[in-house]
Amino acid sequence: MIVSGASIQPSTVVRDLGVIVDGDLSQAAHVSHVTSVCFFHLRQLRLIRRSLTMDTTHVLVRALIHSRLDYCNILFAGFPASQLARLQSIIKAAARLVLGLSGCASVMH
Repeated sequence: MIVSGASIQPSTVVRDLGVIVDGDLSQAAHVSHVTSVCFFHLRQLRLIRRSLTMDTTHVLVRALIHSRLDYCNILFAGFPASQLARLQSIIKAAARLVLGLSGCASVMH
């Protein structure tokens, strides 16, 4: 596309207010980004978990993980089950970290 003599390439993914929107409005790119960032923080917290109390770990998980999941979560309404399962896996991993459980332990009530 040429605008005022400059060649402009349209983007397939844009970010607005921290939400990644892809061309087909599936939000798959946003879920992938949130999942990636949350698991990064969980891996970093796991490295120092032994030095933290359960309460401190819980506060850090709420600040680093839950805040990302809660931000603009209305966009997740009506999501396919596969996308919701990816987000649910973050919550389960965070619960295991806070409770000091192994990676294969069940956190279902």
